[in-house]
Amino acid sequence: MKSWLLQTAPNACNLTMMNTREKLLAEIDAFLADTGMSPTTFGAEATGDRALMITLRKGRDPKSATVDKIRAYIARHSKARRKPRPKAAHERAAA
Repeated sequence: MKSWLLQTAPNACNLTMMNTREKLLAEIDAFLADTGMSPTTFGAEATGDRALMITLRKGRDPKSATVDKIRAYIARHSKARRKPRPKAAHERAAA
């Protein structure tokens, strides 16, 4: 009979990685929505991998170096690449 640790440890590791991947995807999706950048462009510019988003969404667990690259890219480009906010009705009327 396997010990409790051996039975649960692989599942716990997978859950932790899944959560890391899901959190990263949420960060990327927020960045993409904020900037209007396409997923392909993001992957190419952030990591050199145009298929990054496809493979992450299919379940690929990124290496810690890849996660670091992605987060550094987002930090550098978040404010510089924001798409313009549409004007509110009262702002359009005043113009």
